[in-house]
Amino acid sequence: MLIDPTIEMADRYVPGSDIKGALSIALTYRGPADYPYTAICYVETTWKDGSHTRGTGAMVGPNDVLTAGQMLWDAEHGGSAVSVTVIPGYNNGAAPFGTYQGALFSYYPIDQDGDGLVTHQEAQWDVGIIGLSSAVGNRTGTFGLETNSDPVTVTLTGYPAGFDGDHGPRMMNDSIAVSVDDNFWTFDYATAGPGRGDILPGDLGAPLWLEGHGSIHNGNNGPYIVGVDSRFDMAADVTYSINQLMAWINGNDYLMHA
Repeated sequence: MLIDPTIEMADRYVPGSDIKGALSIALTYRGPADYPYTAICYVETTWKDGSHTRGTGAMVGPNDVLTAGQMLWDAEHGGSAVSVTVIPGYNNGAAPFGTYQGALFSYYPIDQDGDGLVTHQEAQWDVGIIGLSSAVGNRTGTFGLETNSDPVTVTLTGYPAGFDGDHGPRMMNDSIAVSVDDNFWTFDYATAGPGRGDILPGDLGAPLWLEGHGSIHNGNNGPYIVGVDSRFDMAADVTYSINQLMAWINGNDYLMHA
């Protein structure tokens, strides 16, 4: 994942606050609000070389966690993940819905040459589904998925490094101005001004989401996801991979009955 070294860490804010750029808000964090933040997941991947990657996912079905493909496959670390830990609603050491191990990983291999450079063409495929053996999404609530969206501003919710609390990573929001790329199915982040994307390690796989309704693909009538963070300046538009995403989501239901 590419990281922008010029990020000012104070430009993130906590769920429940509409203030961006106020570090004092982060320091007095009181915990995420109710749904949909209950459906945001802390994700940690263990690779074949023994290293770990911290990222984010979101519940999009009873046992389905949407994240970036890079969280499930990385050529630099040996290919497919050895294990993936998912903690829905996690914040600063609190795991109100428990901790789960991924039972099935569905993804497109991204950056197969392992050079660490994800192109626009690759980013549009940078999605994956972690299948769980438990229907925890029925307790957390789930996001819908929206295609062919053209938003001006989105909310990205993740677990950025640099904002950890006394007991672990904290859930943080970023309000980002986005534009639809003219040539690829990606959302490009603003790189300057108040709507710029302040993406940090730990945000990989984080959902770009909107309030309200739309062409919901999983029966959810609440907030919906339009994209998945792929690198510091862009996200995959779920439109490009929606058919495969739905096949993965519908195809792992058997895990809940295993």
